[in-house]
Amino acid sequence: MPKSFLPTLILKVAVPSPFRHVLDYLPPSNQIHEMQPGCRLWVPLRNRKTLGILISTSNTPEVSVDKLKPAYAWIDETPILPPSLMQLGLWASHYYQHPIGEVFQHLLPPALRQGQAPTPQTTPGIWQLTLKGQLLEETLVLKQAPKQQQAIRLLREHEQGLSLSALKILNVPSSILKILQQKGWIETRPLPVKRQEPATTNVMEAALALNAEQQKALTHLMQQPNTFRCSLLDGITGSGKTEIYLQWITYWLSQQKQVLVLVPEIGLTPQTLARFKRRFNANILVLHSKLTDKERWLAWNAAYTGSAHIIIGTRSAVFIPLAHPGAIIVDEEQDASFKQQSGFRYSARDLAVYRAKLENIPILLGSATPSLESLNNCAQGRYHPLLLTQRAGQAKLPQFNIVDIRDKTLIEGFSPIVLEAIQRTLDQGEQALIFLNRRGYAPSLICHHCGWVVQCPHCDAHLTLYSRPARLLCHHCGYGQTAPQFCAHCQSSDLRSLGAGTERLEETLTHYFPKTPVIRIDKDSTRGKLSFAQLLDQIHQQKPLILVGTQMLAKGHHFPLVTLVLLLDMDAGLYTGDFRGPERTAQLILQVAGRAGREERPGTVWLQTRTPNHPLLISIQQHDYGHFAQQELIQRQAAHLPPFFPMALIRAESRKPTDAQQLLSKAAKYAQIQPLTQTHVLGPVPAMMEKKANFYRAQLLLTASHSKELRQLLHRTIHFIDQQPETKKVRWSAEMDPLELY
Repeated sequence: MPKSFLPTLILKVAVPSPFRHVLDYLPPSNQIHEMQPGCRLWVPLRNRKTLGILISTSNTPEVSVDKLKPAYAWIDETPILPPSLMQLGLWASHYYQHPIGEVFQHLLPPALRQGQAPTPQTTPGIWQLTLKGQLLEETLVLKQAPKQQQAIRLLREHEQGLSLSALKILNVPSSILKILQQKGWIETRPLPVKRQEPATTNVMEAALALNAEQQKALTHLMQQPNTFRCSLLDGITGSGKTEIYLQWITYWLSQQKQVLVLVPEIGLTPQTLARFKRRFNANILVLHSKLTDKERWLAWNAAYTGSAHIIIGTRSAVFIPLAHPGAIIVDEEQDASFKQQSGFRYSARDLAVYRAKLENIPILLGSATPSLESLNNCAQGRYHPLLLTQRAGQAKLPQFNIVDIRDKTLIEGFSPIVLEAIQRTLDQGEQALIFLNRRGYAPSLICHHCGWVVQCPHCDAHLTLYSRPARLLCHHCGYGQTAPQFCAHCQSSDLRSLGAGTERLEETLTHYFPKTPVIRIDKDSTRGKLSFAQLLDQIHQQKPLILVGTQMLAKGHHFPLVTLVLLLDMDAGLYTGDFRGPERTAQLILQVAGRAGREERPGTVWLQTRTPNHPLLISIQQHDYGHFAQQELIQRQAAHLPPFFPMALIRAESRKPTDAQQLLSKAAKYAQIQPLTQTHVLGPVPAMMEKKANFYRAQLLLTASHSKELRQLLHRTIHFIDQQPETKKVRWSAEMDPLELY
């Protein structure tokens, strides 16, 4: 190709790779195609065929045209990503400083990442001539192949293409099509996806009567509904936030619009789905990590074409396309599960707000214990606060009882007064919920003779003991082994479990209350696809029982018969080294406490502690999360911490203890000399758990007065690290707005 020749268009393509920029390609040489952003195409990358997404076109390549390769072929006739999602992907890649091709992969279900058609189908779509086939001299080439000649003639007469069924009717067998395809004369294109007008829906279950606060909140949401506005529904547990969601959704369905509802965990989807299905005669989709690839494909298509009216999903559902977007709801907006903790480390809550802005639709964030970030946004006028300070209906807030266990004799970790309260609850035909945020039987196995504790050979962590069967498991790397019979240090056989997990609580409670069912709900007991829903069905049978569980039970669940909640071993969260520890502890206590007394029967909350005079517990005992949050915000601002001072974290890990530290030390020196006056560099330091899965980990913290300066510093530092030779032996990642410092 002459150097002076410049093609009319250069394709800017996002491909799944470590590159943080788009790659340039020439258009496919044998296809005529309208080049629209959002279409998929096959491109060469490092001697392999990979799927890319067209971001834009340009007349100016980044490198010499002589070095550009043509794309292989187009996959889509029309864009499968709407402009709003294209903009969301570009913004997310820039804000989170993540490779653009990997970001755009998150916008597609697995089937579409593999080149499948947007609409699941069992037969090929439309057959058409390729450019090579259009230029074919059929009378010369196909003189001895009349059936092939017939197929070429038919496709030439039908420029828009013919389906397989149509070609069969015209006596063109599929074997002939396969031969012509192998010769490169014809190709199949997916059937174009047709957007549908949403079908009429109707309400099956009558709406509940709203109290004055609920009505005020709903009235605000109904004012100027067709523009972007972010509201925070700050309502205590049991205040009827879900009923406001339902009545607001009713309006959007009447306008033939779609509503996206984000929930933090899979555990909330069965209950949410059941309530929504009782209320609406509508096509309701559920998206979560346990769906098969085919189920994800079908769900994506239903949302994309508009046949789905309500989409309920966990974190990744923020990327689902909507044919007729109406509103977005983020329930339990404070939950850390909305933040992806590996790979593309995005916040689904924050992306949902930005997406609503792009779609020009309203968004509602709901929580009984809002994040300090959202409360600060309300204070700054970015979000509009909607307050619900009383429980819906006749329900009252539960009575808080702080149990001082200092110098007290406990029975398998339980105060006698608490066991008596549980017995009274069961005698009254009610249910009790026992909360301990620790899985397994015991957090450690220790030698009673010499004090040796069984450690993970790959992490700086103790192995957790499980009882059925007896085994030890690392919750950090997944390593497991059978429980030893003898101490590895002194050979003593006196090995004892130390502490308690949910398995041990289940065993203890079954012993003390033998006539009462004990149901354990944690990550281990709910691994099956339907297991969690089946356990919830048992709970809702309105019989006395005891629930034992982790934070899976803390949020959003409505258990009408639960009147007693007991929280065990919450003191560690009051003194954690993480600056977000107090906020998370307060949220967790109030969320769990909110499961008690949600209907007519009064509820009680018991919290065992060795620090009964802690200021956090005093605020929580009075159900005053707002006072705690305001005090915490004052401390955060004084300490130059989020949400007032944005933060970024660069993590590195290596097989040798020094390699990660050395790379981050070079990065720190580079960052410190950058001409950005309002930024600060802290570290590098070893991670709180320095060794994990045989890798030694370190981290570098960047802060700034303004988000823009922080992103500039992070961008430059990332570019510097990319050029360092140490990256060949060090794995590293960068994260904006980290929630975990470890």
